Amino acid sequence: MVFSITRGNFVTHSTKKLEDKYLKQTKLGEGAVGTVFLSKHKETNDIRAIKYIPKSSIKHPERLKNEVSTLVSCDHPHIIKIFEIIEDRKNLYLIMEQCKGGELFDYILNNKTIQEAEAAMLFRQIMLAINYLHSKNIVHRDLKPENLMFSDGKTLKLIDFGIAKALKPNETMSTRAGTPFYMSPEILKGFYNISTDIWSAGVILYIMLCGYPPFYAESDAEVFKKVLIGNFSFRGHEWRQVSNRAKDLIRNMLIVNTDLRFTASQVLEHPWLQNLNPSVPFPLSAPDATTFTTSNLLRRVFLFCIASHTSEESFPQAKEAFLSLDQDMTGCLSIFSLQENLALQFSNENPDDLKKFVLAMDLNNNGKVEYTEFIAGALENTMFSKQEKVVQAFSVFDKQGKGKIVPEDLQRLFEKPNKKNLPFYQKIFKEANCINNAGISLEEFFAIVTANGVGS
Repeated sequence: MVFSITRGNFVTHSTKKLEDKYLKQTKLGEGAVGTVFLSKHKETNDIRAIKYIPKSSIKHPERLKNEVSTLVSCDHPHIIKIFEIIEDRKNLYLIMEQCKGGELFDYILNNKTIQEAEAAMLFRQIMLAINYLHSKNIVHRDLKPENLMFSDGKTLKLIDFGIAKALKPNETMSTRAGTPFYMSPEILKGFYNISTDIWSAGVILYIMLCGYPPFYAESDAEVFKKVLIGNFSFRGHEWRQVSNRAKDLIRNMLIVNTDLRFTASQVLEHPWLQNLNPSVPFPLSAPDATTFTTSNLLRRVFLFCIASHTSEESFPQAKEAFLSLDQDMTGCLSIFSLQENLALQFSNENPDDLKKFVLAMDLNNNGKVEYTEFIAGALENTMFSKQEKVVQAFSVFDKQGKGKIVPEDLQRLFEKPNKKNLPFYQKIFKEANCINNAGISLEEFFAIVTANGVGS
């Protein structure tokens, strides 16, 4: 048996009291369902955005379920992260990463237009997120500047997956969904596919460069008429300084005929978006890579859990290194390409050792290194020794608060407990030299994570 480990395995679900773990601070905003507050984790001091959703206000439970499942399944630097779900009798709480830079919508509003070089940098981030979703056959369906937030001054995150949909191969949709200015012609016609996101992204790019939408009218009905025809222009004075390459990209996105419209990967390959991916050094030294490579599976799973619950502001270089290495722009790194790139950076190292390191990062054995897998390997020992992070990760495994972790706890994270597969998890513990009746204590867990003692 081989288990498939994803970041979603460590998104915890609990019925604990929210106030036992988080201290409510500032109200960030209010939506159709729920209010978002800034809150502090009492043990780690991590700042999180918590979406408070009264159960009485949930009119479309399938949408909420869909939003949560999509967020849990995504693992990309430009898609908002969900860390935890807490539920009590009256409310549901979604604990997500803080996006302290505000909406792209407000940024455009405050700046009127965005300079072309900056627009290209930001738009590439948007398209990286879309290309990742489309590679997983997920359509967002509500792309707009309000659903793109800055996690810091220069990094955008795609949010709000309430009407996103995971499609079967060649599946089409008919439900009218989205926001009028950004709806594609095919949505209005009632027969569309994943390329609808490309149209919406084209509208966003148009607005970023000039400050107003390509299809504007006083009523939704008039907007829809213009969208169905698909005619737009670059006649305003704002377009005089915009390059022909930028205009060419917009033309290839805002095409009514979906067969001719660019795909997400074609957008990213367009000349206007080239040379925007600077080379970033790998953030890990060769000795640390060796430590990770020689770690047993249980330790690497523990490190993966810590990486899953750590804010990106703690590892900016590792994030940028991942994006730099993602040369095919799919949001994950192939074993082969990662090995090749590391060989260039560590030219004095044995290629076989580098291969072992890359294979050790691929925890789910799918031939690719996902974002959080990369972070777990790239950060080795630089931050995993923080006591509060170790305690937080320990509680993910020790859900029942027993003060110890046993093979059954590991099994619960990946599948429903069953005696047939339990020996597989017992073997993982045995290989880490830590199988006993008492289980792994917090002290032993800390020793394993920091590679200072048992199980290292």
